[in-house]
Amino acid sequence: MMFRSVKIAAVFLGVTVLIAGCAQKQVILEPEIPVFRYEQYVHNEGFRGKFASESHDVITVTPDRKKTDSTFKWTGAILGKITSEQHKIETVRLDKDLIWRIDMNKKRYLEFPIKKMAMQVGVVQSEPTAETVYVEDCVKCTVKSGIKRTGTKKIVNGYDAEQIILTWSSTCAGKEKGEPAGTTSFTLEVWLAPGVPTGAYLEAFNLAYAKKVGMDIQMLQVVGDQFLKTFPSLKDLALMMKDLKGYPVLSTLSVENDQYLKQAQEDRKRRAEQETKQSPTSPTDMVTGFFGKKMKEHQEAKEKEEDEKWGNVIWRVSWESRNFQKMQLTASAFNLEDDLKKVEQKEYMTGEQGQAVVEVKPARFVKTACLSNLTEAQLGAPIYPGAQAARSRPYDEGQHNTKWYYAGKDDYRVQYATADPMDKVVSFYEGKFKKKCQVADRKDGGLDYKEAVCTQPAGAGLVRTFRMTEQPIEISTDVTVGTMEASEQTRQKILGFELSTGKNK
Repeated sequence: MMFRSVKIAAVFLGVTVLIAGCAQKQVILEPEIPVFRYEQYVHNEGFRGKFASESHDVITVTPDRKKTDSTFKWTGAILGKITSEQHKIETVRLDKDLIWRIDMNKKRYLEFPIKKMAMQVGVVQSEPTAETVYVEDCVKCTVKSGIKRTGTKKIVNGYDAEQIILTWSSTCAGKEKGEPAGTTSFTLEVWLAPGVPTGAYLEAFNLAYAKKVGMDIQMLQVVGDQFLKTFPSLKDLALMMKDLKGYPVLSTLSVENDQYLKQAQEDRKRRAEQETKQSPTSPTDMVTGFFGKKMKEHQEAKEKEEDEKWGNVIWRVSWESRNFQKMQLTASAFNLEDDLKKVEQKEYMTGEQGQAVVEVKPARFVKTACLSNLTEAQLGAPIYPGAQAARSRPYDEGQHNTKWYYAGKDDYRVQYATADPMDKVVSFYEGKFKKKCQVADRKDGGLDYKEAVCTQPAGAGLVRTFRMTEQPIEISTDVTVGTMEASEQTRQKILGFELSTGKNK
């Protein structure tokens, strides 16, 4: 009887453990959710082979969350050997209003609130009392775009695809007289596959995410209008693409500059000529010169091989998408792993989503004529033979210069540079202005120098002025007299003079 009781107790205990085990399994089991997943591969050939890299992304998406699991590695001859593969994950959780950026190599992550990353469109207001900044308009560019359906078809990553080639080119005249016009071309070869099942989840997520970050329809319209103002040719390209259907399963972008090879070869020739002038003067120099010669020959062979392979192409990258599939995953696939450390950070992003930021113009930007191309007819005064405009470059809204400008025949101030002596230049303008210049002694920084000034009526209460000092000026990047070597050797002999017009005070 006792044995039977023990047996029954054992059976009861076993059943209890079994039930408990089943209950435990029910607790840890999670319901699966439908997701859409695909992969992207990027092969970056870099700048003519330099800084080449490869990356692989696995993208998993639902209507309110997206996870991008990425690996990246440098593949170039140097960086490919001294760097290791990087593994990073970005998870966007619209349901939590959070973005996690995870460094899997270091097992740590950053957390960002989506509302702090929202796009804010700046509304610029004019300030009546703002400084006038004269921005030199030296570069004239002609932009062309086009699209070609080649009719070529093939199977790409398992899908029937059609080849489309998009082109965008910009031809810009040289900044200085005599410089050839250069054309930079972007060629995008795309294989479109109409049969790719991109799924509704990807589209739903993209729309929801755009709204979260302030990119609603109205905001997109504002941004799009501004973008088209900057790149008007893209509007024509967009119209050409409106009838194209399909997902880009394979794309290759090439960037080419038709002057690159010519300029590179000219630079190499100039360096070779300079090295030829330096002859060895000691046994040590002769030994180092021998090894230097061998290294130079190796470098020249490498450069020749590079030129034959690349031509005028300066950068090329391709990317493809594969393995489109609908599947089931547990919701925890979008959670943070337990062994990750959160990196504490200061809030550095301000503002709320979709809020327009009002900015006041720091200045009124006025486009002026290119100083290097000004003529006597524009200035109303002759330019001293051989003199060149002296100003810094580039001239744009970010690196402006308010000292020298040309707004019009009755409103300009331009400085020129010359290697000729001051008395010769002054004599030239005295003859053109038909009057003697006033010469005065000046002192600056403990240095004594002379200053000559000639004036001439320019009509309507305006006066045209020539002003020159015997104090040398710094050579800007645009000022060369003869060859570059001559400019460096005569740095302290370069003199500046100014031509200007303004009200007669």
